[in-house]
Amino acid sequence: DSGVANEMRAIGKQIEAARGRIRLSRRFTLDRLTESELAGRRAMENAPDPESFERLRQLALVLDRVVDVLGGCPIEIVSGYRGPGVSTFLKSAPSSAHALGNAVDIACKAFGSPYEVARAIERSPVMRDIDQLIFEGGRWVHNGIATEPRRQVFTTYLAPNGLVRVPRIE
Repeated sequence: DSGVANEMRAIGKQIEAARGRIRLSRRFTLDRLTESELAGRRAMENAPDPESFERLRQLALVLDRVVDVLGGCPIEIVSGYRGPGVSTFLKSAPSSAHALGNAVDIACKAFGSPYEVARAIERSPVMRDIDQLIFEGGRWVHNGIATEPRRQVFTTYLAPNGLVRVPRIE
């Protein structure tokens, strides 16, 4: 029924507006870390559960510091939180850092290339709070957090024989 569909769309817009008002940190709102083009196209819900919400809040605090490292330049969230529907569609593990609210992929063109962003983060004090920093395919930088950060640094790229991961930024 088109009336129900219109009502559901209206409710969805209200939820979106509310997410934009939920501040996780000085610079980040819930909608920035849960925005998903895929979820929008497929009308999938991408709201975090309470535990993931708290992890996203911790991640946002680290991202505030990343922005400081990048001279205040605005960062683009390439991929943030992935709820169950989005994770299933992408064939991503339900325990992935993105699905738990522990990771975000970023770019910051105003600062420089993804390589330059990764190197700046790696060389900064914020690295103490990073679980995994991954320069991925030359396109973005994965920032993952954990209760006990391992401070792992990787570069990943696609080679003819599959995905390659090296333990440094290169």
